[in-house]
Amino acid sequence: MTVPMSPISGDHEDYPYWRRNKYALAGATFLLAVGFGIANPFLPLMLGELGIVTHVETWVGYLQGSYFLLSFFLTPIWGVLADHFGRKAMVLRTSLGMAVLTMLMPVAPNLAVFGALFVMMGTTNGFTPASQALVATTTPGRRLGSSLAWVQTGSCPATGICCS
Repeated sequence: MTVPMSPISGDHEDYPYWRRNKYALAGATFLLAVGFGIANPFLPLMLGELGIVTHVETWVGYLQGSYFLLSFFLTPIWGVLADHFGRKAMVLRTSLGMAVLTMLMPVAPNLAVFGALFVMMGTTNGFTPASQALVATTTPGRRLGSSLAWVQTGSCPATGICCS
């Protein structure tokens, strides 16, 4: 016989926002994955509009590589800052930073500005790990596995893979 899952009194007193965080961050992760999944295939067309007509694939590779390389080197720094300033601040940093830079890219007047904005997005990368860290620290231990699965699953339908 199994015991039905029922809220424990400490769930609401010690962790008042865990359910809200779980659902909001799962939805935000889904929207982010959909946005990137929709926008990335158009990167060669955007470069074409900015005047790149030959070796477009090389330019796309340079932009994507620079984005992820910068993100790779900044990840430990964001982790230290999350420990110091809090995980919520890192979730806000990455979501607002990516939103602002993504809105500025379509109005870039030339390739240099567009490339700089695209690479600068590498400084704001890491929304899914930041969301998972926030959920992990604001969820009761008994609900932790389920909550982390919700956040991670948010990126699955858009990308077709369950990791980011």
